[in-house]
Amino acid sequence: MVGGITTTHMTKTASIAARCRFHTARLSVESWTEALSDADRRAALAERMVEIMTPEVAQALPPKWQPLASFDEALEWLEARAAEGDCFTVKTKDNDCIVGCLVAYAETAESDPALLDLRIGYLFAREAWGHGFASELIAGLVDWCVTAGDIRTLIGGVEEDNVASIRVLEKNGFRLVPDGAEPPMVVMRRVLTGRP
Repeated sequence: MVGGITTTHMTKTASIAARCRFHTARLSVESWTEALSDADRRAALAERMVEIMTPEVAQALPPKWQPLASFDEALEWLEARAAEGDCFTVKTKDNDCIVGCLVAYAETAESDPALLDLRIGYLFAREAWGHGFASELIAGLVDWCVTAGDIRTLIGGVEEDNVASIRVLEKNGFRLVPDGAEPPMVVMRRVLTGRP
């Protein structure tokens, strides 16, 4: 996962979830808002997140993204993440299985109130590692943001020893932000518009 997202001093200004849905060659990405409003879908999502959020998956994640030990804990976790930002399921298109999630926290760009900066994070189930899904997800997100036209930058925080996630972001045009975070975190940024 690209971690290190904090919502302190951040105001969510626009719902990306209301308009962000995209597909890649192998993945389907959509908001989990509708799933949370339906009891059966909410329960299925909570059960799957307990399976995904293992100690191995969560080891490099922020404190709020630690392993989920129970169904009830997962339900609370889903509601808390949805209250903080826009959250999306990442499913494989071939079997419609949730293999990960994406989060996006929007804030108005300081240089232009018509633009948004998105802080992003993602994670994948252990069984989905090594298949190129992370690169495909971020490439799809970049494409969606370019098409949306009002996203100025994408920003992700990564533990400096998470070489795989750093490579995923670099492959998708992200660059290290000097002095962007305190070790062990680094901040990566992708500028999407020609405006600063």
